[in-house]
Amino acid sequence: MIQFFGKFHPLFVHLPIGIYLFGLFLKAYGWYKKSEIDSGIFKLVLLVSTFSSVLSVITGLILFSGGDYEKDTVAFHRNAGIAFTVFSILLYFFIDKKWSLYLWILGLILLVLTGHLGGNLTHGEEYLSFETHKTEKKPIVNVQEALVYEDIIKPIFEEKCVSCHSAKKQKGKLRLDEKDFLLKGGKNGECLNLKNPGESLLLERLNLPDGEEEHMPPKGKPQLTGDEKRIIDWWIKSGSDFEKKAKELKQTESDKKTLLTFQSGHERGQSASIIPEAEVSEPSKNAIEILKKSGVIALPVSGETNYLSITIFENNFSEKEIAAFK
Repeated sequence: MIQFFGKFHPLFVHLPIGIYLFGLFLKAYGWYKKSEIDSGIFKLVLLVSTFSSVLSVITGLILFSGGDYEKDTVAFHRNAGIAFTVFSILLYFFIDKKWSLYLWILGLILLVLTGHLGGNLTHGEEYLSFETHKTEKKPIVNVQEALVYEDIIKPIFEEKCVSCHSAKKQKGKLRLDEKDFLLKGGKNGECLNLKNPGESLLLERLNLPDGEEEHMPPKGKPQLTGDEKRIIDWWIKSGSDFEKKAKELKQTESDKKTLLTFQSGHERGQSASIIPEAEVSEPSKNAIEILKKSGVIALPVSGETNYLSITIFENNFSEKEIAAFK
């Protein structure tokens, strides 16, 4: 229950920033105009800023206690946030001093440092940098000779998943940056079901509708493309092998075409060719509703075709549901 309050950290953390900057602006304005501004206004600003900062620290500590972050990674952000809160309290008692403007500026430096470290935790180390360095993907000259996990699957995880599931941040206590952690899973259990690959939790989360809370990647993060979802689906259902080349795993014609989109020099847009050329009528809304109630996910492949992408987690279907499939 207490973890619920930790979710308010992103809300509270922005309050001291805006309030403190407002106070600093007033202080600088008064200093520039050489006019006195009632110190009571500054005391009120600092009280509200400090109070919201305390709430930010408390909710941040609750969030950290959930185990989604490495201790060393979050330590600097936590300590900087606490330091800013303490500094705000001290500033309150020196608010009437002529040189207090310099204290306001020092507080701003602490605030920027705290925000920078928080941005790194949430969005990655390069979030607040002027230069972004994307990991260069290894060119795949012949996709059939490529190692499926190392050359195709792992780069997808690195680009779309590890910002939330790595050594520095583990949402759901799950890491997707290394083989051993993939096999270990997270607090919800194994993400790869080696005995029944089609029931793997990772597949289930990736194929949830975008609006679902447990859909991965979460809303606001870069989403997997259709090709990326299909290739991960194929890899997992083929046994989640970490050593084999593509040519060593069973492939349908559709799988071969999807694999080709990861080959150097091949345009990703060509993946649309996996959709059959024959036109089909619009699916029955009633049938789709029946399937959804049975736990099946039925989504349009694209806005230009009536074909559907069907994801099945169980195969215990009644005659009514089988009729809906047809």
